[in-house]
Amino acid sequence: GGDASKGTLGVGVVQTAYANGGSTTYLESLKGVSVACAKTGVKYVHHRAEQFDVGVYFEANGHGTLIYKEEKLTQYAAAMGLSESSPALQKLRAYLNTFNATTGDALAELACVS
Repeated sequence: GGDASKGTLGVGVVQTAYANGGSTTYLESLKGVSVACAKTGVKYVHHRAEQFDVGVYFEANGHGTLIYKEEKLTQYAAAMGLSESSPALQKLRAYLNTFNATTGDALAELACVS
């Protein structure tokens, strides 16, 4: 977990039991990233991802997206001394808004991680 008011965000990746073990090992090695497991199904992984400030999930069938809490992003920006008009904050928001939290969009997600 993170504390947005102190300049950190709780970033979590949610996987299912069908996830590749190598991906889990890699994600667990990343500093500041929590890895969680949920039952198979978008309703389960999405609900678990909502528990993080920034939550990412992908299922083996390709469904997945990135979701975030706007209020945590605002707290984080303030803690980092970024104004709402800051180019860095505007770019971050534009990046995060590329993801479709309702339906997911594999092409947008591929472009974002490339």
